[in-house]
Amino acid sequence: MKFNLYDYLKIISNECNTKDELFDVTLKELSKMNGLKSSMLYILNESSYDYDLIKVEPESFQKNAVEVFDILIYKNVFTKLFSNDEPIDLFDEKYGNIYVFPLKKDSILYGLIILNFNSKTTLKDELKEQIKLFIAVFNACNTSKYINKYEVNSNVNNKYLSLQETVKNLHKILNSIGEGLILADLNNLIVDTNLFASSLLGLSKEELLGKNLNEFFLFFDKGIFKDEIINNEEALLIKYDGSPIPIIYKNHKIILDNITYNLLTLNDITDRKMMEDKILEAKFELENKVKLRTKELYETNIKLKEEILRKEKAEKENLRLISAINQSYSLIFILDTDLKIIYVNKAVIKKTKYNEEELIGKNIFSLNIIDNIDDINSITNKNLNKESYFSLELESVSKLDEKFWVSAYFTPVKNSNGEIINYICIQEDITDLKNYQHELILAKEKVEKSLKAKTILLNKISHEFRTPLISVLGFSEMLETEIRNKDHLEMINGIKEGGKRLLNSLDSVLLLSELESSDVKLNIKSINIIPVINSILILFESLAHFKNIDIINEIKFNKLFAKVDEDYFRVMIHQLIDNAIKFTKHGKVIVSVSLIEEENCNKAKISIKDTGIGIEKNKIDNLFTAFKQLSEGLNRDYDGFGLGLTLVKKISELMNCDIEVESDLNIGSTFSIIIDQA
Repeated sequence: MKFNLYDYLKIISNECNTKDELFDVTLKELSKMNGLKSSMLYILNESSYDYDLIKVEPESFQKNAVEVFDILIYKNVFTKLFSNDEPIDLFDEKYGNIYVFPLKKDSILYGLIILNFNSKTTLKDELKEQIKLFIAVFNACNTSKYINKYEVNSNVNNKYLSLQETVKNLHKILNSIGEGLILADLNNLIVDTNLFASSLLGLSKEELLGKNLNEFFLFFDKGIFKDEIINNEEALLIKYDGSPIPIIYKNHKIILDNITYNLLTLNDITDRKMMEDKILEAKFELENKVKLRTKELYETNIKLKEEILRKEKAEKENLRLISAINQSYSLIFILDTDLKIIYVNKAVIKKTKYNEEELIGKNIFSLNIIDNIDDINSITNKNLNKESYFSLELESVSKLDEKFWVSAYFTPVKNSNGEIINYICIQEDITDLKNYQHELILAKEKVEKSLKAKTILLNKISHEFRTPLISVLGFSEMLETEIRNKDHLEMINGIKEGGKRLLNSLDSVLLLSELESSDVKLNIKSINIIPVINSILILFESLAHFKNIDIINEIKFNKLFAKVDEDYFRVMIHQLIDNAIKFTKHGKVIVSVSLIEEENCNKAKISIKDTGIGIEKNKIDNLFTAFKQLSEGLNRDYDGFGLGLTLVKKISELMNCDIEVESDLNIGSTFSIIIDQA
C-alpha cells in the first residue's frame, strides 16, 4: 500500500474537529496495509511515561494493546526511543512483527504509534520511509496548538494593557512574597508573575507574558503513582531549560475589573522530594531484590522440572531403543575397547545358540572361524581409529557347530571429548548371499567356457567357409571373362552373387559375435566424418545404378568432426545405406547431415532417407532384433540374416550414440544416427 498524503490531509481538514477524530482517522488509514493485524496509538503521561490514552484499530484488540505495551517495557524499548527518533522493530512469538514509531515534540517523547503485522509480513525500507512521513504529518497536526500565534499574543497584550493600571499597585506586594505567584486568564495564558515565580521558571516576567501555563507544568496522575507520597496539590514544574522542580500549588479564582483570572501560588518542595526519593529508592531496591530472588527461584524450579523431564524422556528413549534392538533381526553387539562383548541382543542368542552369560566377556572374533584373532583385533582397531566405521565379512560358527556367514559393521562410540569408549558391531546374516555368489561364480565359469568354445567354433567356421568361398568367387570372375554363352553367364553371375551374399552374411555373424563379447575395445577419437560418409556412398553407386535408384548426397559440409571409432562408424553407415537400397525398388536414397545445438554439447545428425517399402508403426520395435526380418519364411522377398540393423544398434550402444527411426508403410523410411561433435 502507498499512502496518499494529500487525501489524508483532506480527510483531517474536512472531518477532524477533535483530537479523538484525528487519532481514529489516522489509525484507520494505517490499518489499510496488507498483513497488518492492528494499529495502536499511545499518548504517554509525561511524568510517568505510562500511557494516558490508548487508541486501537480494530477496537477488539484493546486488551492486547495493554500486553504489547508491557512487552515494550520488558524488552527495554523506551530506553532506545528516548535517544533515537528512528522506528524500532521487534518480534514476539504471540503477536508476530511489531514496529514502534516514536511521537516527539521538541525532542521529548510524548506518544507511540505501533503497527502489529503477522509473522510472515515485514516492512521493506521504502514502505517504512512512507510510514515515517505519514506519521510525521500526523505528529505535526497533533502538536500544533496555536493556529495563529500572533493573533493570540495580540489578544493577550490588549488584555494586559487594560489591566495594567489595576495590577500596578499589587506588584510590590507580590514581589516581596516568598512564594511563586502566577496570574493567568481562563485560557491559561500568563498575564503576570512575581519575581519568585519568574526565578522558578527560569525566565523574566517579560518573557513569560503570553505563554501557556501547560508548557511549564506536569500534573501527577495519582492513579498511576499510588505508591508515592503525593497529595492533591503536587505537580512538577518544568523550567525553561528543561530541568524539573517538584512543587505544591494552589489555584484561586480572582476577579479584576470584572474579568475572572486564575491565581496560582507555587512552593518549591525539592528538599522534601529528595527525602521521599531516598525512601522510595530504598523501597524499590528492597522490592527489586525480592523480585530478583523470586525470579531466581522460579528459574531454578523451571530448570529442575526441565531436567526431570529430560531424564524421563531419556529413560523412555533408552527403553524404546533397547526394545528396538531386541526385536531387530540383526545381530547387535556392544563391545569394550578391547573388543570384548558387554551386551548382545536376542537375535545373537538365537543365532549362536549361546546364552548371554556365555557370551559376555568373550572376544567378538571368538565366534568366527579365524586363524589368528590377534591379527584381526589389530586390523579392526587400526581401521576404527582412522574411520567412522569399518566392515568385513566373516564366517561364524554357533555353539552347535552350525556355520554361517555374516557382514559385520563396526562403529566407535565416543564421549564428549572425542575419546572412544565403546564399539557397536551390527552383523547381518549373508549366508544365502554367499551361496548365490558361489553359484554365480560357477555360472560365470560355464559362460566363459561356452564363449570360448563359441569363439573357437566361429573362427573355424570363418576359416572353413571363407577359404572355399574366395576360391568360388575367384573362379567365377575368371569364367565370366572367358565364357560368351548368355545362359552360362547368368549361371556364373548367380554363383558369384550367392557367394558374395554368403560371405557378407558370414562377416555379419562374426561381427555380431565380436560385439557381444566382453573383449571389445573401441578406439574413440575425433575424426572428420564427411569424407568417410562420401567414400561409402561411392561404393554403392554401381548397385544403385543397377537397381535404377538415385543416390542423392545432400551433405553441405566439407568438415565435421565427431568422436567415434572410425571402423565401427563405417559399419553403421554402410549397413544403413545397404538397407535403404535393398528395401527400395524404385525412387531414391537421400543422405544428409545436420547440426543439433544443446545446452551441454553440440551433436551431429546423419540421416539416410529412402522411398522404399516402409514399416508399419507397430513393428518398428522389432527392427533391431537379431536374425529377424519383417518378411519371414521361405518366400521372403529380401535376402540376408536380418543382422544389419542389429549391428547398427549394438555399435550405437558402444559409442553412446542415439538411433531414430521414422517410417510410413509403402512411403519410405528415415534412419538417423545422432553423435557428439568433437
